[in-house]
Amino acid sequence: MIFDLRETAVNWDTPSFPTGNIDALGGLFVRYLYGEGILQDFKAAYFWALIAKNSGHSVASDLSLEISKSLSPEVRKVVEGQVKIWKPKIARKIS
Repeated sequence: MIFDLRETAVNWDTPSFPTGNIDALGGLFVRYLYGEGILQDFKAAYFWALIAKNSGHSVASDLSLEISKSLSPEVRKVVEGQVKIWKPKIARKIS
């Protein structure tokens, strides 16, 4: 199964999430990891933990390794491939 970010839609209450803001990314993978306010989803947690890790989040490196242990090698490979092509969106001013 291909990991589809549309399956993990969340009410993004901050414009910083898609821009690669480290704190927002850290909060996002933790919410998916523990199911805080959203359905628990280890694939989404792993995806956002890797994005946060690549952005310099200090905790994401250790947690991404732990999250990866709950996923099959095939799923990890798919998620890691999607991380490689992910690009942050440019922040828009909200009126």
